[in-house]
Amino acid sequence: MGPVFKKDLIIVQIVAALTKRHFIKQLQVPEGTLISQAIKLAEMKEFYPEINCSTLKVGIYGKAVCSETVLQQGDRIETYRPLISDPKEKRKLKNIQKVRKA
Repeated sequence: MGPVFKKDLIIVQIVAALTKRHFIKQLQVPEGTLISQAIKLAEMKEFYPEINCSTLKVGIYGKAVCSETVLQQGDRIETYRPLISDPKEKRKLKNIQKVRKA
């Protein structure tokens, strides 16, 4: 790869809320950078040592995407934590409890 000039750089933001702590970092990366590369550059692993970057679910502005997605200027990369419980099951249990109280 040749030298990187200012015009070849884009600005992206990475956000995460995997625990009670929030992570927000703005990066300047070369055009053509993948989400997985940006996450490594952001050093999220130092902030969240428990995460497995290879299985981390990610999205851009609320839309789920693959970690091999090429970033565009201004993208906001969001990391998604695993669900603690299935929302459908939780609603079903809540409705059963309501019926029992009635």
